[in-house]
Amino acid sequence: GVPPPEVSGSWAVCHLGTTTMADVEAADPAIPDSLHIVSWNVAGWIKTIEFIRRHHSSLQVWMDRHAIDILCLQEVKGTSSRLEGDPSLFDARIPGFDTFWALCNGSGPTKVSKGFNGVATLVRQRPGAPRVTANPAVLGVPELDEEGRCLMTDHGNFAVFNVYVPNSGSGSSRLPYKIRFLSALRERMSEVIVFLR
Repeated sequence: GVPPPEVSGSWAVCHLGTTTMADVEAADPAIPDSLHIVSWNVAGWIKTIEFIRRHHSSLQVWMDRHAIDILCLQEVKGTSSRLEGDPSLFDARIPGFDTFWALCNGSGPTKVSKGFNGVATLVRQRPGAPRVTANPAVLGVPELDEEGRCLMTDHGNFAVFNVYVPNSGSGSSRLPYKIRFLSALRERMSEVIVFLR
């Protein structure tokens, strides 16, 4: 797996360098021939899941219909207490899938409102595949991680970064924050790429 970041005081898949998919499959037959990865800014997951249930009966039926292996959601707009209190509201427990969440709980120096932002990654379980783990504090800087904007899932031979990039704000007031966020993300992705080579 990918080591956690060292902590001091739209999304991307880590590229495996010059290694080809055939090389990876030869080294690990548990990796499928292909993965269907979907990234979606839902602008509110609860309303979106209600729509999916109305038109497709359940999230699982919808994901099976579209053969989605990894679903990366941005702007889910939830809190940890709400997710833990009623996981069914978020469809956080789907048979055959692991779900991982990074949510903004409204605490910390950036003073972003509770329940804003948030990302989630839903991963289809595959027989023989390594256990997927996640890191919601992937940047290793509490001020950058607290807004629930980045979640890295470690799939053994590759990692997925699910990212909801901050905007620059009114009059570019948050531009310095955005630049720090993107710099930390680039640094962390570089570390993961080196580790996975």
